[in-house]
Amino acid sequence: MAFLAGALAGVLCVSTSFWTGPVSSSLGGANLSLVAGLVVSAVVYGASGRTRRRAVTPAPGV
Repeated sequence: MAFLAGALAGVLCVSTSFWTGPVSSSLGGANLSLVAGLVVSAVVYGASGRTRRRAVTPAPGV
């Protein structure tokens, strides 16, 4: 899930000779694909990990 979100963010922010994403074109052709992909992937990964954590309860008698 995090990989796909990062890949999508990268595609939207890429600027190459054959494809320029909408975010990149609105920023004057700046290629922010690596930064956007890494940040979005990290945020999605962190958010999904937080929701799956369970509370640790101590064992009886401890």
